[in-house]
Formats: sequence, structure tokens, C-alpha cells
Amino acid sequence: APAIFADVQDRCGPVKIVPRRASSLLAPTAPLQLSLRDRVRNWLAHGWWPKLRPGHLYDIRNFPKSLELAPAQEWEAYDFESPTLRDSLVQRRSLVFDELPAKSEVGGLLLWMRTDLAEGVDALDTREDDTSWNLYYLHLEPCRVPESGSFAVKTFVDASKEDVVYRIEAGETVYE
Repeated sequence: APAIFADVQDRCGPVKIVPRRASSLLAPTAPLQLSLRDRVRNWLAHGWWPKLRPGHLYDIRNFPKSLELAPAQEWEAYDFESPTLRDSLVQRRSLVFDELPAKSEVGGLLLWMRTDLAEGVDALDTREDDTSWNLYYLHLEPCRVPESGSFAVKTFVDASKEDVVYRIEAGETVYE
């Protein structure tokens, strides 16, 4: 969508767009362990037995807040009404989560969106608000948090075309 909105700005000049702004958030999590009940429910609903694989992105709902190891940080953001939107379509971020429990295990990254629909309307957070938008869980190779309690994540987003390219580096591994 960012490339499409940039094209609208290029062709029409500044226009009002809904949503006005959108950003993606990321939080490191402890490993997700699916209970037998969750696995059976998934099998009944989808016909397959879930097995989490590192590097795979999973569409998820009702992710336990207790597994979040640190407050979320923004890893991409777009102001769709900005005349300089095109300049922000390629983004790199280096995120540092400083207060993780030392020697805890990071098993994944929880990803979700916050959007500012219009002036005077509260922002919509797909983690906090009831929406039809899902959260996403990137299952990682297990990583131990060092004594410092610091965990780094580097992100790259190229939204200059309709097929957005994402790259996330967490621990020693790059996920594309």
C-alpha cells in the first residue's frame, strides 16, 4: 500500500487518505509453546497439525501477553498524506531492547500494526483493539539473552513496489 499511496501523491499532489498514517510494531517474545488443546483446535479448523519452524511467519490471534519480553518498538512507519512519502519507502532500523531478563530465551518476534485513520479519530492498534486484522509471529532460532539484558533486531523494508521486501535480523540469523 505505501507505494500505491506514493503514486497517488505523485499524480494528484497532497490529498487526504484513510488511513493517514500507519506503523508496524515489533516485540521480542519467549518461545511460543502450543498446548495440545491449541494443536487439536488448529487441526479441526485447518486440517493440519501445527509445527512451528524457525524463519516462518505465522498469522496468529490471542497471543499471550505474558510471553512478551519487552515493550514493542516501531520498525516501519508511513505518513500517507505527506508529500515526501516516496522518500520513506525504504527504511532501515536498528532496535535495541534493553530490559529483557538476563539469560532468558527469545523464541520469536510478535508483529502488529498501529494506524491513525483520520484527524480526531483515536489510533487503531491491532494488538490492543478488537479488529479483523491478525497479529504475526516470526518464529526464531532460539536466542539466549546475554547478562546485559540487551537484544538487538535490525530491520529493512523496501515498500517502493507493490510487493514489499522485508528483512529482519535477530540474534545471528537473517529472515527474509
